Amino acid sequence: MNKYLEAIGFKNIRTRRQAERVSTDTILHFDEKKLYLNEQGAMIGVFSKEFGEDMGLVVTGEFDEKGIYHPSSTNPYLHSEVISSESFIEIEKRRAGEEYAACCDDYHFGSAIVFHMINAGEYMVNQFRVKKNDSSSTYTPPLYPANVRLTALSVDGSVILPVLKSAYEAEEISRRTEEHADMAARARLGDEDALDGLAEFEYNNMEMIQNRVYEEDLLTIVDTSLVPSGMEADEYRVLGTITDCKLTKNNETQELVWQMYIKACGIPLRVAIHYDRLRGHPLPGRR
Repeated sequence: MNKYLEAIGFKNIRTRRQAERVSTDTILHFDEKKLYLNEQGAMIGVFSKEFGEDMGLVVTGEFDEKGIYHPSSTNPYLHSEVISSESFIEIEKRRAGEEYAACCDDYHFGSAIVFHMINAGEYMVNQFRVKKNDSSSTYTPPLYPANVRLTALSVDGSVILPVLKSAYEAEEISRRTEEHADMAARARLGDEDALDGLAEFEYNNMEMIQNRVYEEDLLTIVDTSLVPSGMEADEYRVLGTITDCKLTKNNETQELVWQMYIKACGIPLRVAIHYDRLRGHPLPGRR
């Protein structure tokens, strides 16, 4: 059972039977249905239903020879209208079921970020067409240029105050972030000057943190961050500045859900979290 169901307003789903009931409702009363063939030639069905503003469930499963549908996974989703990254992504099928993970190597993050794809059906249809038109027996999937819209489902969060800074300081931080991303991109291509610049940048940052950490709280030094958390590759602990927020409702359960756009490490992403799981009141400018 997906533990992030509560992030979109299904907090009271505690048993597998309750989760199966919601999955069945999604299949029977879907808003969108997509069918495609997987690599083994099996018919895969993807059913999605919206249970609130831009959020809902997607059920993935397989049809057998008799046309009976066997769901394999139910995942909550949150849509975003804002493009987070235009970097190339690498896509890989997970070991079980018909789920896919993607890796985006955006230089703003400082390292690759792994995420779960909610539009795997569209990707598989495209893959099938490419392979069908490719007569080469050595076909390998390329890296895909994509407009990635990152969203996050959270089960625990806190609102904290922003770091006080002038307009000049905010602009300078933004400039340095873009400069660091540009150096990282050039360093990846073998630019030695960029490599030296990155090394100097990291050294100066480390020295600044060491000098300030004795007298200041860490959250006044580290304004934003995105670091892996837990055992799963696509779980992160995020600290970002809220740019927009609103309180929405799950139409099925009537439970309240906070939806926020935040900017973390210079990248915009949308977050959903259950009203009861967020400590503090979110407002633009807060973190």
